[in-house]
Amino acid sequence: SVSGPLGAAQATGLVDLGGGNFSAIFPAFTENGIYHFTVSPNLVDTEGFQLDQNVNGIPGEPDDAYNFTLILDTIPPRITHHEPEGDVAGTVSSMDVWFSEEIDTNTINTACVTIRNPTNATVAVTGVAQVGLNRWRISFPGQTATGTYQVSISTNVTDLAGNPLSTLSSQPSTFNIVPVNLQLSDVTVSTNQLTAGDAVTMSWTGRNATGAPLLGSWTDAVYLSVSNRWNIQAVQLASVLHTNGLALNEVYTNTVTVFIPGALPGNYY
Repeated sequence: SVSGPLGAAQATGLVDLGGGNFSAIFPAFTENGIYHFTVSPNLVDTEGFQLDQNVNGIPGEPDDAYNFTLILDTIPPRITHHEPEGDVAGTVSSMDVWFSEEIDTNTINTACVTIRNPTNATVAVTGVAQVGLNRWRISFPGQTATGTYQVSISTNVTDLAGNPLSTLSSQPSTFNIVPVNLQLSDVTVSTNQLTAGDAVTMSWTGRNATGAPLLGSWTDAVYLSVSNRWNIQAVQLASVLHTNGLALNEVYTNTVTVFIPGALPGNYY
């Protein structure tokens, strides 16, 4: 007997395959879901003994029934979400993809993924790894060029039942790298009289005015220059590394103490 999503059913036939093997025939099951099969403990061998499935020496008990479960699944898996998506800023080196159900790990690898950059050139896929429940991470060399990137996954990827990825989900997942716009303001120096060898404190405020969250890291640097614009002759006094990105319009502040290098007398920026 079997119980499934539409109720119970009995075997309609039994075929002796020989060697103690039998094939039970049931009406066709087409409803997706879980089916529980039971072989009655009243089954007897040629010597008249009933099933003793729990091997306690007492055949024919209710616990001696043989039970197993099958899952009928004809629904293709699909991609439900991906990150990053939409506009992003900075460096992107991976995309996380969520599937609607568990994926057969033997069917998903770097060969199943194609990435194209804004010029339609192929970006090498360096890794595909499961990082959570039905969540997979696609890794590639860090990309910074602005424009739209397309990530496609082959329909050769299947779920545990062998259903191939939905053709709708095989359409490219995209993200758009936008130009970074970090704006600096409120630059202050502890004194405007600079002497070689002196320690001077500097502070400033920055803001992400990109129009999108900033991913990755960046570096702010302090220079001493005879010009109000940076040039190759400017002397770097300090640098500050920032990590973990910056939200849209998020503001940050920095303070550093630098030592003034030897330089000719005059006006400096």
